[in-house]
Amino acid sequence: MRSFKNILLLTFAFLSITQCFAQVNYNQRDDKYRLLGLKRAKEAYEAASSEFDRYKDLLAKGLISQAEFDRNKSVFADAEVNYQQSLLAVLFESQ
Repeated sequence: MRSFKNILLLTFAFLSITQCFAQVNYNQRDDKYRLLGLKRAKEAYEAASSEFDRYKDLLAKGLISQAEFDRNKSVFADAEVNYQQSLLAVLFESQ
């Protein structure tokens, strides 16, 4: 999670610099759709994160198998990547 925050900070810094030099063709409709996708991806990521935390507790208590935990970990990782891709799409396509 820490590396994700570092990537976001670097991305915001990069965008700040490039916005100074790039001409932006602004289309309000396009921005709305990308932002909706980002919102969905963020909500899915937050839900998967909460579920993953619950699964960690259940595994520690011996209430689920390692295979069940691994499946949930995969779902969480997919949600995280989708959120990151959506965020980057919004950030980089806004140029």
